[in-house]
Amino acid sequence: MRSVKHEFTVWLLNRFFWKETFDACKMLASEHLSMILQSSDNAKAKLTKKVDAVDILLRTIAVFEKNDPASVDEKEYMEILFNSLCAPLMHLPNRKKFLDAS
Repeated sequence: MRSVKHEFTVWLLNRFFWKETFDACKMLASEHLSMILQSSDNAKAKLTKKVDAVDILLRTIAVFEKNDPASVDEKEYMEILFNSLCAPLMHLPNRKKFLDAS
């Protein structure tokens, strides 16, 4: 998939850490990432080779462990991030990597 090859998904992942506060750009980045990961096995495989996407998604979701989402949009953002986390784990090597790290 070209988006993985051209570092677009890595840019999307990094977008989650640019600002502390939730904004529409984070929502849009999470939606794009989720669509890419859910639609392409190639993206699932390549994403963990370039960066540890699972770790980035876990750290992003961890914000909601202590603080509930403040709005309906933030709740949807959290759900999209969780879906984005589940998608790469459907790829067997990623799942093995995740379980070995636990």
